[in-house]
Amino acid sequence: MGINSAIATLGNGSAGSIGLGFSIPINQAKRVVDEIIATGKSSRPFLGINFDTSFTGTGARILRVVDGEAAAKAGIPAGAVIKEIDGRKINDLISAIVRIRSYAPGDSVKITVDMPSGGSRTFTVVLGKADSL
Repeated sequence: MGINSAIATLGNGSAGSIGLGFSIPINQAKRVVDEIIATGKSSRPFLGINFDTSFTGTGARILRVVDGEAAAKAGIPAGAVIKEIDGRKINDLISAIVRIRSYAPGDSVKITVDMPSGGSRTFTVVLGKADSL
């Protein structure tokens, strides 16, 4: 069960849905609603990285790691390629973003990367917090 967040259309100027919808999980929606009720605003999990948008391989390559944020605290280096998050395969930067956003700030996740120097390594990361806009 989820809350609709987008509905696909044909995009040719005609109105109406083609029967394909996108939603966020109800537990994620509940967390956000509870946070808004308690604090008047909501937050999202923050890994503290910028992705390399030109990367065409499998996974999501990290272009930059933000000092002092979750990925840096865990020791994940720039140039690493995220391959799995909590055992779920990551195909590209979009799947990495969606996967991270399925968690709450403060959650602990295991991120497996291909290291820039070679080999694979799994890091335990405690996700940071960023205010939602």
